[in-house]
Amino acid sequence: MPIKAPFYTNKAVKRFNNSFREIDVTVAGKFKLSAQEKHIIKLIIEGKSSKEIADQLFISKTTVDTHRRNIHRKLEIGNSASLIKFANENNLFS
Repeated sequence: MPIKAPFYTNKAVKRFNNSFREIDVTVAGKFKLSAQEKHIIKLIIEGKSSKEIADQLFISKTTVDTHRRNIHRKLEIGNSASLIKFANENNLFS
């Protein structure tokens, strides 16, 4: 029988996971947002540019732009301002 080691996380990971609790239940389920899309939404709301998001997540700017397009398509919104308004109206990340 294999020995199972305990799983440890740091406070930042716990805080990150807790920040998505409400969005997971409501918006993510309804609009089928991926974990990466939810993370990118949070960074957009924080005012990060695609380049800054790409650098922070260690992905290309093109990948971030693709995620942005998918988010806009799934939420049926046209731009980042609409995304921020949507997030406020739906109490995301509060």
